[in-house]
Amino acid sequence: MTSALGEADLDDVDASAIVSWIAPVPEAPGLPRNDAIRIATEFVAAPSVSGWPDDAEAVWLGTRVTLRATGSTRSYAFARVDGRGPAPRGFIAPLRSTSFAEETDLEQVVAALRAERAVGASPAVAYVRAAEPVHGYRPIVAARGLSAVIDGGPDARAFVRQAGARLLVLEPRSTATASGAPYAPAGAYSELWRLS
Repeated sequence: MTSALGEADLDDVDASAIVSWIAPVPEAPGLPRNDAIRIATEFVAAPSVSGWPDDAEAVWLGTRVTLRATGSTRSYAFARVDGRGPAPRGFIAPLRSTSFAEETDLEQVVAALRAERAVGASPAVAYVRAAEPVHGYRPIVAARGLSAVIDGGPDARAFVRQAGARLLVLEPRSTATASGAPYAPAGAYSELWRLS
């Protein structure tokens, strides 16, 4: 594993401020926003990624919550990192199921990853291992702080930290409410497990 990242002139994401913006809804514990709070809270406490792979491409798969000023959704995401070469590069992408069978497959794969069980044959796993990134591989750089950044440029940055075997990923987005006020917690919140 390699951990050497190029440095970038990027401030780390202020996940503590984001957590304070998202108000939990205690009477509705299953809301996606509550998952976003949990992921962002764990992100605040998480250390830097301990090392990126340097001998092959690595793949992570897991859940994603997207917050917008108008609502929130729960879905899936995957990331691939290629550490071969002078510096690691990678991408993170949403993964949407288009049928009940695909949704069931994704649920079973993520449940197995969470439980640290082996993942059997899966169309979702085959897809995430082979899918071409829409915008190509992006450089992974070090922010000023603990996060690594998959840097796709302004409004396309994924801030990454590691919590045990999981990658925690925050992707802030510039969004405003209907009144034009900024909505600070807008973005995607992912927790991903590495596929072996």
